[in-house]
Amino acid sequence: MKGYIGGMPCTAYLKMQMNSQNRKDFDEGNSVNGESHPFLRGKVGGYVVFKSIEKDKLHVIDGEIDLCEVDYRTPYTQYMHYRLLLAASSGSRYILEGRKIMHPFLFALYAWRETTTLHVTFKKLAGNKSQDEMTNLIGELRISMIELLKSLMSLEGNKRRFIFHLSQTLLRTYILRIPRGSHKDCSQSYSYQNPYPDSTLHEIKTEDGYILSCRQWKCSQVPQRSKGEKQPKLVLLLNGHSAESFWLPTEPNDIVRTLLEEGYEAWLLQSRLDPLNPANNSTIEDIGKFDIPAGKRRMHTA
Repeated sequence: MKGYIGGMPCTAYLKMQMNSQNRKDFDEGNSVNGESHPFLRGKVGGYVVFKSIEKDKLHVIDGEIDLCEVDYRTPYTQYMHYRLLLAASSGSRYILEGRKIMHPFLFALYAWRETTTLHVTFKKLAGNKSQDEMTNLIGELRISMIELLKSLMSLEGNKRRFIFHLSQTLLRTYILRIPRGSHKDCSQSYSYQNPYPDSTLHEIKTEDGYILSCRQWKCSQVPQRSKGEKQPKLVLLLNGHSAESFWLPTEPNDIVRTLLEEGYEAWLLQSRLDPLNPANNSTIEDIGKFDIPAGKRRMHTA
């Protein structure tokens, strides 16, 4: 795979060995819930050439791969995850971690690009020397058709079974569009352990008579305030297209949660041009002239 990390050229020469020895203990029912087959998990060897960082080869001393990783927040998306521990002749250690992300959109129109593009992060492990500079880079590596065929030819193990199970996962992602993972596990992981903060929905009437809605999140923490400051800090969020861009209950973090953690009180205004509101002939100028002033008045009178 070749590409650029941090704007610098990088080439990875990898060799995979899939874990076919654990297939007897694998429950086929787990694949329905999203667990990848042992044929799709394994070890990675080889080396990385990244001369902008190290003149010599970076050898893989510990590498893992999962070609069907599950994220319960995005059950329709398939991830191929790589994690490589690299060693340099200078004694430095690096972590190269990457993901191929396959979205079930447009009937596999972007399937080739997604399955051959690895989005990577490259980090240097902190050493004992305090003067060691930390390295944290991002980039992309891609594999050509010829190199992909060479990789399949050099694959160790049962190649036919590997190709069969890999094809099944891609068919499920791009054509059948069957979600992976258990929705019960997802709700336990994100909803029960980290419930979303409670909010209050307010109705607001603008000066031109339009009825809007504005959602309020009160800060439960007690932030340190300067002398003479009695009211919490208020922030009015105005969406560009959809209010959900600020308010993401299924994510571990979003703008609303971040503001609350920092001691702010968040207000989310759904303007007259919000997709949830009926179609109208209003313009963006009406939002600035009527909607925002009405939202600010409600914030200070609540």
